[in-house]
Amino acid sequence: VYHLGRFKGFGTRHGVQPWSDSSKQPRVSNVAYRRIFYYLTADERVGDLMRDLLESDHAIKNVDIGRKLPKSEAQKAAGEGELTSAFGTSWGAYVAAWLTEWERTGDTKWRDRILNGMTSIGKLDRRWMAGGAPYDLKTGTFGGKGDYIKLSHLNAVFGVVEMSSEMLALVDEPFYRRAWLEYCRWYNAPAQAFEAQFGQKPGDRNLLEGHSRLTAYAAYHERDKALALRAWDEFFREKRDLTKRPTRMSGPSVLRPIDEDPLLSTNGTAQWGLAAIQNMALIGDTLDEALGLRKT
Repeated sequence: VYHLGRFKGFGTRHGVQPWSDSSKQPRVSNVAYRRIFYYLTADERVGDLMRDLLESDHAIKNVDIGRKLPKSEAQKAAGEGELTSAFGTSWGAYVAAWLTEWERTGDTKWRDRILNGMTSIGKLDRRWMAGGAPYDLKTGTFGGKGDYIKLSHLNAVFGVVEMSSEMLALVDEPFYRRAWLEYCRWYNAPAQAFEAQFGQKPGDRNLLEGHSRLTAYAAYHERDKALALRAWDEFFREKRDLTKRPTRMSGPSVLRPIDEDPLLSTNGTAQWGLAAIQNMALIGDTLDEALGLRKT
């Protein structure tokens, strides 16, 4: 976490040193990674660190967190003086700080700021499917039409799945509930069904096993058994070649020789673990049937 300067409130995504690269983003300094540790330990230094991130959204005035990438549809839609924020990788990190501060202090201004974002996302033409939109720093609301679909496998893997679950349990905002359940149902949907629903192809989608927990969330809340079975199919979908053995890495590639498993990645393993836990909690009662269907 940067505590001073123009990156204050952000973290460095690609590296452990402050000068590593230009990717300074809120998903790295994210309170969602620290809040449970804080509640378990009552470590006030961690409490101070989380409080220091309450206005980290203001850092997007100082740095283009899109780095050298072409402007997104949301950035193109932003008017003069407006800023653009992704719903998951950025706003999800902001609301983690605001929700925690509301929990700790009871100050409803943070609840209201969360609600502004939830309601405005839900009122966009494509809601959560837009992925991001012009953002008002003063109020925490999103604007523009949001009439495009921009899926990113990264948007839902930095805590916003868990934060959305908590937010909707505390504040049942109907516009956001609709938007979030829609995203959960359709991110992993079969390409043909997706195109029939939205009039365009979904494009490349990654971390499908990890996103099965979004499908499971929609299945649980909409009491949709068929969707629950689809979630398990997504979770078990990838076939792994277990005959491949770890590869020995040495020389200039690593500091010291290691054995690396080519089947595993940091993102995939972390998201698989979260999906395993959440799927069991949400749709565990359909697991036996799902496994039986796979055998047949």
